[in-house]
Amino acid sequence: WGRYIHDVTTTVEPGGLFNNLVFPGVSTTNTTSPADNVVVKVTGVLSPTLLNEVGYDFARNAITSTLTGIGTRDNFPDIKIPEIFSGSPSNGLPAVAITGFSNPLGVLAPFQNDNPSHTFSDNLTWSKGAHTLRFGGLASWEAKNENSQGGSTPGSFSFQGTFTGNAFADFLLGLARTYTEDQTDVTVNERYRAFEWYAQDTWKLRRNL
Repeated sequence: WGRYIHDVTTTVEPGGLFNNLVFPGVSTTNTTSPADNVVVKVTGVLSPTLLNEVGYDFARNAITSTLTGIGTRDNFPDIKIPEIFSGSPSNGLPAVAITGFSNPLGVLAPFQNDNPSHTFSDNLTWSKGAHTLRFGGLASWEAKNENSQGGSTPGSFSFQGTFTGNAFADFLLGLARTYTEDQTDVTVNERYRAFEWYAQDTWKLRRNL
């Protein structure tokens, strides 16, 4: 027998998937979350007392989020802030963090998270007199692939009141305390395995025990 399940959830985040920016439309993201599951099992009667079941299971869920808001360099060509490292995946404007304000103005995109899983299993049932013996096991190969949401690849300015004593005044004067920019949107690719097995004996001592 077999089974296939496919599901997709699509959402729009006006303030960004992870930003919750109070200025809607700037860091807006479109997010798609697909999920798939495939199960296949084959049961074979090897003899009148021997039964075997082999199975395969594939499962996957993912999150893919892209920037659709206006906070990109293409939408503001008059802002002449060069990138130290070119090739920002979001092409977003540099973030602005002002001490005393809850959320920095910036983008966190794109985001890609993928979790595929492959599992193989086998179960053997053997009837021998008053005993029903069962043996089985599984082996699974798991993965997780996730990027750092663009990180600070567009750049990030921090205004802390270093020059005027007031962080917002520093911002109005363009006097940033720090500027940081990531060279690469780091992606983590994890791989891990799991192995399990069991043995079981159901022993019927008498017809009623």
